[in-house]
Amino acid sequence: MSLKVLKPHGLVLRIASLKEGLHEFSDTFPAEALELAGDAFSDLCLSLKLDLKVGQALVSFQVMGIAHLICDRTLQPFDQTVSGAFQVLFSDKAANMPEHERGEDLWPFPHSTLVLNLTEPVRDTLLLALPIRKVAPDAEEQKIQLSFGEPIDEDEPSDPRWAALRRLNLSTDN
Repeated sequence: MSLKVLKPHGLVLRIASLKEGLHEFSDTFPAEALELAGDAFSDLCLSLKLDLKVGQALVSFQVMGIAHLICDRTLQPFDQTVSGAFQVLFSDKAANMPEHERGEDLWPFPHSTLVLNLTEPVRDTLLLALPIRKVAPDAEEQKIQLSFGEPIDEDEPSDPRWAALRRLNLSTDN
């Protein structure tokens, strides 16, 4: 069993020579295999278990790697290890179901298939593992500038268009 990067298919698992039963596999691959920018992730590794039966294949996998992020607080680049796990069932019964009824963890498995395409589930799992708030490890201790110059003097004349807008707003409130 081997994990291959096939263009234009992405990340595929060759199952043609496998017998029924449980198979385990681990390999590294580039971010481009998941149709992601090459500079977004590095050191990607996939560990999976494949339970192969007639008409179905259950793939349980864990993907991990280093994400290259921009800190939300300081706008400085930093690296963070991310990982995620997911299960996908490839079934011959799913081929007749509409895609909206299958859900995200049930995929079609035609009888004549020689490979399982794991690009979409692995990519989605990796992207969902990214933190919502991207803060570099040392960013919490850094002092952030909170004031930016002298406050605006209220007595100073402002742009006359603001006064016209205020009058317009007051006339529509009544």
